[in-house]
Amino acid sequence: LVDCDIAQELFNNVKIIVSNIRRSHKQQNLSKKLILYSDTRFNGAYAMLNVFSSIFDELVQILDSKLLTTYSRINDDFLLDICRFLLPFDTVIKGLSDDRRPTLHRVLPFKQYLIKKCEIDNDDNEGFKQVKCFLGKRLDEKWELTDEHLIAAVLHPNNKHL
Repeated sequence: LVDCDIAQELFNNVKIIVSNIRRSHKQQNLSKKLILYSDTRFNGAYAMLNVFSSIFDELVQILDSKLLTTYSRINDDFLLDICRFLLPFDTVIKGLSDDRRPTLHRVLPFKQYLIKKCEIDNDDNEGFKQVKCFLGKRLDEKWELTDEHLIAAVLHPNNKHL
């Protein structure tokens, strides 16, 4: 079990604010429409956090005192770091969801790419280290490669470097 308390608290605080703003219809005063997290969307966390991050400074104008307290607990630098880190995951999900061309040969290189993104750097803060460790382990445990993935990757001309 990987401890991700810092990122989980950030996520929960963002989710509280987003759901309250959407329920109160205050988002019409914002430059972008907030996206609420959905378990059924693969990149739901990224979508919610990314839009929230892009309008972070606007939110202070429409929040009540209770939500301002929640807002004040959000480290906007950490939020931005998380969004930048999750962007490649979003890109990979979209790349593998392409229904106009084959993607089987891309699975192995994409998995390797994301695992490399999860490598911990010495200058990463504790929350970021937790997220990288958590997602790195999840990728390794849950994303199983089949013989078909390996064969497709090795035989595809774009993957001569493998």
